[in-house]
Amino acid sequence: MQTSHSSLSFVVAAIYNNLGNVELATGNPEDALRCFNLAIPIWKAGGDKTATHLALSYLCVGRVYMLQGRLTDALKMTSQSDSLFMRTTGGDRGFMAKYLPQCSHKLINSLTRNVQRALRIR
Repeated sequence: MQTSHSSLSFVVAAIYNNLGNVELATGNPEDALRCFNLAIPIWKAGGDKTATHLALSYLCVGRVYMLQGRLTDALKMTSQSDSLFMRTTGGDRGFMAKYLPQCSHKLINSLTRNVQRALRIR
């Protein structure tokens, strides 16, 4: 069985993305970001063929940023993810494209309010 170079690259990108999820789950957000950021250029090189994977990587980076308290960066990444999902799947298809922006925006607003309250208490 012969596999093309691009197919192998996509497998490597998927591995990086999976490793990023493992790193994040085990409490290593900086290592997770490194893994996701290694996957992103490979997905970008795939064009429309890998756009959904790129959107998922953006979403993963946004999750890391959210957990780090980098809420503006998190919103930026989830917005990029949403735009890509909307472009590739259409506005009326897919859970992520339809509901993620609402959920992310509400969650980030809630987190921001909680941080502001906590700072006032101190």
